[in-house]
Amino acid sequence: MKSKRLLSVLLAAAMIAGATPVSVFAGRLDPEETEPTQITEPEEKEPSKPTEKETEPEAKETEAPKETEPEVKETEEPKSEETEETGKEDPKDPEEGEKAPEESEKPVENPSEDPEESEKPAEKTHKVTAKNASVSNAAISKDGTLTWDAVDGADGYTLCINEYSSYFDKSFGTSIDVNKEINQDIKMGLIKKPSNNTYKVKIKATKYNSETQADDIIAESDELSYAYKTSATFVKVGTFTGIKMSGKNLVWNKIKGATSYCVGYDGLHYMSENSYELGPVIDNEIETRLIYKSCNDKYGVYLCAYDSDDVLIAEWSGLVTYKTNAAPPTLPSMTNVSISKEGILTWDAYPSATFYSARIVGANDYTWAYSDDGVPLVIDLKKNILAEVNNGFEELSTYKIELYAYDSNGQIAQFDLTYKYKEANTLSVKAKKAYKVKASKVKKKNQSIKRSKVLTIKNNKGALSFYKASGNAKIVINATSGKITVKKKLKKGTYKVQVRVKAAGNAIYAQSTKTVTITIKVK
Repeated sequence: MKSKRLLSVLLAAAMIAGATPVSVFAGRLDPEETEPTQITEPEEKEPSKPTEKETEPEAKETEAPKETEPEVKETEEPKSEETEETGKEDPKDPEEGEKAPEESEKPVENPSEDPEESEKPAEKTHKVTAKNASVSNAAISKDGTLTWDAVDGADGYTLCINEYSSYFDKSFGTSIDVNKEINQDIKMGLIKKPSNNTYKVKIKATKYNSETQADDIIAESDELSYAYKTSATFVKVGTFTGIKMSGKNLVWNKIKGATSYCVGYDGLHYMSENSYELGPVIDNEIETRLIYKSCNDKYGVYLCAYDSDDVLIAEWSGLVTYKTNAAPPTLPSMTNVSISKEGILTWDAYPSATFYSARIVGANDYTWAYSDDGVPLVIDLKKNILAEVNNGFEELSTYKIELYAYDSNGQIAQFDLTYKYKEANTLSVKAKKAYKVKASKVKKKNQSIKRSKVLTIKNNKGALSFYKASGNAKIVINATSGKITVKKKLKKGTYKVQVRVKAAGNAIYAQSTKTVTITIKVK
């Protein structure tokens, strides 16, 4: 089901707040519809246990004269089994019967036995484990629906199919579509198809143990043998294409075999069509100040597609562009807001404010910095930006800063300003004229081209690095030296290659990236 499968996904982007999807199992069938013949002989197993327990004391009575002490210990367990059912002591206690032949007065002493010994059976009656409890009436119908009797005290149930187990909360009830579960497990690569198309199925009742912080098995059914032939095969999760905003609708190309889609934005939203009205959701959040307008009108979205067995067959996460006219309500301005040369942001306390934060806006993203509980009216912007740059936030020479004050109801004041983080990098990159390579040489072996033959790079601050953004696969660029390699057997023609050159910057200058297009002719 989606609820238990989605956690393999819920790698969704950190920008998206998840919500638990709702899944529905097939309804429980009437007892008449179940197939008792599918069960692996539960009738024989159930009676066999009490028969041994009843006959065991008689057999031990005849052996009592030989070994009295071991007999007492062995018969304690049958006694506890009988007290579980009746809650009273059995008048034909084996211990009394064994001791009678030797000393007729001893039975009178039995009530005054060691208290610790008498407490053990009582403790045992309150401890329920899979050894002495079973899930009753477990059966699989002809259409593949597994049903069973609910187990008192169970928090949930674990379905075991061959070597794989799936957990279901008790809210799902006592009915599971085994056919769908088998299809899911095969498609996800969790189990393999057996040669005889027969699967071993068992249901276990579990209860959370707060001491061990684990789920204890408190009861389980007999193992059922279920024959089911399926055409399901392993599914490799694909991706989405054609993702864009069309007016106020988020749209994407249909996924072959998909019966439902999920859009992850401020929760998870399920639909059968390849469209979702995302615009009004963003507009409302901006107008109510739940979110802010992102840089360049970009918003993080997660998409996934499921087939008829609720198996994930495609997923995607990234940014979509949506230009909104929505605007947040105007807030009062804060006073005496300033940034020192060292990057320390300070301001005057705002009446009734209990908390402050600064939104640091980058080229395609933003990050947050916070004051501690509104007490110190100061934020170290340089320290916060450096930490985020080390985590992948784009380093710029200048950032837009939005300072906010909050009370218990939300934002109450705002102030906007800019912060010069570092000097701008003076990196300059230009592409030279088309470089010619002889086809006769390329035909025999790889050809190398010095960076200086195709690029002019000046005034960079910090180490250089290179990345090929686009172009023919047989033309590659070295990431550190920028050397171009034209691989052997590249056909005659004119090739354009897009190259990104990055200067890492230093303590004074920010990093910078320039993109240029070089031309290589094979003649």
